[in-house]
Amino acid sequence: MKFFFKKMSEDEVVNSNKGLIFGFYIYLFLLAINSIYSMYYSKDLMSSFTILIIGLIVALVFEAILNIKNKVKKSNYKKK
Repeated sequence: MKFFFKKMSEDEVVNSNKGLIFGFYIYLFLLAINSIYSMYYSKDLMSSFTILIIGLIVALVFEAILNIKNKVKKSNYKKK
């Protein structure tokens, strides 16, 4: 599998784990909101697909933000 993927650095692995954990908490939050809404109004607020896509996007964007912050921090450190 080395054809398609580069080896992740230790910082990228940590950021990936943080992004996945944050995405999991977003899933929990969205499912709770959807369940409470469904209990009171007898219909869903969001579809399961919408919850899935929002959770994936949030996890990936959060990971990318953390990676960019690390790269900026390292480049600023090297300039000094």
